[in-house]
Amino acid sequence: MSRSRELTLGLLPLLIGLQFFYAGYAIRQAWHGYTDFRQLYCGAYMVRAGMRHEMYDLSLQKSIENRIISLSPAVLPANHPTVEYLLLAPLSLFHFRLAYLLWTTLNLAAVAASIILLPVKGGWLKAFLFAGFAPISFAVIHGQDSMWLLPGYF
Repeated sequence: MSRSRELTLGLLPLLIGLQFFYAGYAIRQAWHGYTDFRQLYCGAYMVRAGMRHEMYDLSLQKSIENRIISLSPAVLPANHPTVEYLLLAPLSLFHFRLAYLLWTTLNLAAVAASIILLPVKGGWLKAFLFAGFAPISFAVIHGQDSMWLLPGYF
């Protein structure tokens, strides 16, 4: 076995452990609405409620975020194209926490598809490499939409 492979296999448990430690903190924050998914959910709600022409009005966004998600001293502004919020509009039919869980499940499905499509031998090794790669777990936990780009690379 090569030296770099041994090093990778040796560091993976540490990296995965750090991901679990961070997840414990970040998921509690997300559960209270302090996550990047906040702006996706609010934007989807605004599109579904017919407010797409006011989508980028920060004071309106802040009032909606505070009313339907949780109180926050700052606004997490909508910064995606309106068409993306249209695709996410069905999630806004659910309470924020349930929508967050559904979105996290969809993101994990995108990660699983990426693991399957990755052209490398060793299924478990691929899964552990993804689990130990911090940007993937951060994106999933924070409810970002970047996981949907990942399967397209393979």
